[in-house]
Amino acid sequence: MADGIYYWRVRAADAAANYSAWTATRTFVVDVSSPEIINNQASPTAWYAADPGTVFDIDFRDLSSGLTSVQYRITSLPAGGGDLLKDWTVISYTPGGLALYDAAWGVDFAALKDGSNYVSVRGFDRVALSSTAADAFVIRKDT
Repeated sequence: MADGIYYWRVRAADAAANYSAWTATRTFVVDVSSPEIINNQASPTAWYAADPGTVFDIDFRDLSSGLTSVQYRITSLPAGGGDLLKDWTVISYTPGGLALYDAAWGVDFAALKDGSNYVSVRGFDRVALSSTAADAFVIRKDT
């Protein structure tokens, strides 16, 4: 079955072709697709001396069951290497699910070290499928 919302109802029939009333309509969701991460964020070439605020632009989309959580993580080296500066931190949490999270967001600037900081992101949907973008962008801090 393809991703989507499906509806069903039933009724019974006997050997004499007598039919019951239809049941109430029921629904179920098929979701076999992980959330999509849309990286609109080029790694800034500037060095930040202060917190830039909510300027980072990576969007998340799940048109099947909906996004429940989007998160970021920061390490001192690429591919999750080096020091873990900030473990997975929630950007947005919506238990009912969102089709799209496209708001700009910020990071915990105080957790960054001087130099290059590698930001990874991930998203979860309502059926616990996930996607991760490792090293989605780099933040350069100079304080």
